[in-house]
Amino acid sequence: MDKMTAERLKLGFMYEDDPLKRLELSPKEDLEKNFREIEFQCTMQCLSIIRFITDHMEGLPAAIIHQLMEITDIPLVLVPILEERPWIRMNKKGEQEKYEDNKWSVIKPHEVGRVGKLEA
Repeated sequence: MDKMTAERLKLGFMYEDDPLKRLELSPKEDLEKNFREIEFQCTMQCLSIIRFITDHMEGLPAAIIHQLMEITDIPLVLVPILEERPWIRMNKKGEQEKYEDNKWSVIKPHEVGRVGKLEA
């Protein structure tokens, strides 16, 4: 298991939480868990914004395109994220779930190969 996968396991993005275990958390642990969940949601929103910007690059000034492609090198930054696919996890039943529209939903067997909004 690579470092990034281990980190996701630690943060709880790969597996669904048990609500009963959540009750056993100390207030500090619960606050940290809430922080990680909010951070994950913000990250997914940022990916959506980057996707929107790249879909409409033909209307952007050359200086912004230069900033995205040369200075910040957005394509290179996105490669590890796309390879890791943090928007897919396993639930307690062993089913794959996908994070779309700000919620986790089970991927039906006939939709396993379907490209989601974040991946498109």
